[in-house]
Amino acid sequence: MDRGLLARMRTKGPLSADAYKIIYCTTRFFLMNVRPGLTGLLAFLSFLDDRNIMYDLMHTSPSDITVYFTLVGKRVEVRFEENEVDWCCFTGDESMDTDFSELEALIKAHV
Repeated sequence: MDRGLLARMRTKGPLSADAYKIIYCTTRFFLMNVRPGLTGLLAFLSFLDDRNIMYDLMHTSPSDITVYFTLVGKRVEVRFEENEVDWCCFTGDESMDTDFSELEALIKAHV
C-alpha cells in the first residue's frame, strides 16, 4: 500500500462505531476496526496485548479514557468516549537532552 493511498484513506476526527481506521506502524500497515465505548476500549487493549505493546491508561475527563503507548520514534494517544474514538501521534528522534535550563524554561512556560 503506498503512502498516497494511506493519506486518502486516513480519517480525521472522531470515528463512528462502524468506521475503520488505518494506522501506520513502523513499516507495516494493518486494518483494524476501532469502536467507541468500553467494548471498543477492551478490544483495542487486547489488540495491543497481542502485539506485546505496553500502554498506559489515563482518565483525565469525566467522559473519556485515553490509551497512551509508544513505538520507536512515536508516541500515540487513542481517546475512547462512549460514542466516538479519536487519536493523535507525535513523532521525534527520542534523543535525550542534558541542558536542564531548557527543561526548566519549558515547565515555567506552561505553569
